Amino acid sequence: MKTLIVYYSFEGNTRYAARLLAEKLEADTLELEPVKDYPRGNASKYVFGGVAASLSTAPKLKPYACDPEKYDLVILGSPVWASRVAPPMNTFLKSNDLRQSRVAAFACCAGGSTEQLFAALEKMVGGLIAKASFLNPASHREAAEKEAARFAAALLHG
Repeated sequence: MKTLIVYYSFEGNTRYAARLLAEKLEADTLELEPVKDYPRGNASKYVFGGVAASLSTAPKLKPYACDPEKYDLVILGSPVWASRVAPPMNTFLKSNDLRQSRVAAFACCAGGSTEQLFAALEKMVGGLIAKASFLNPASHREAAEKEAARFAAALLHG
């Protein structure tokens, strides 16, 4: 099964989870990079990122060479921003119609729920075949490894 993992990572947690999954699934990866990055200061990242996510903005992305239609499975990965997907994922989904594709998703958070993010993604892509939630995976590596193994097994055997 040819698999693509498309993700945005702000602080490295989503990148860490994407790499774990790519290894387990022998998947290709595409990291989304906005042309203009978000502020990195403690308060400003929450204010600017949260507002951008709440408004479902779609920032311009750096060019990438990838056609999701050439894959049997597309896995979307995003940090949770204000209970939503990070805005670069909005841009990707507006540019790529995945409604006819097999799609799964994972989310990384520092706490709280990922359900609102998954519900929004399901509406955007027409459903998800599997979901995974990671709690600060770069800091909680053992738990991240277990969740990645569970998710990969569900995708490969379920």
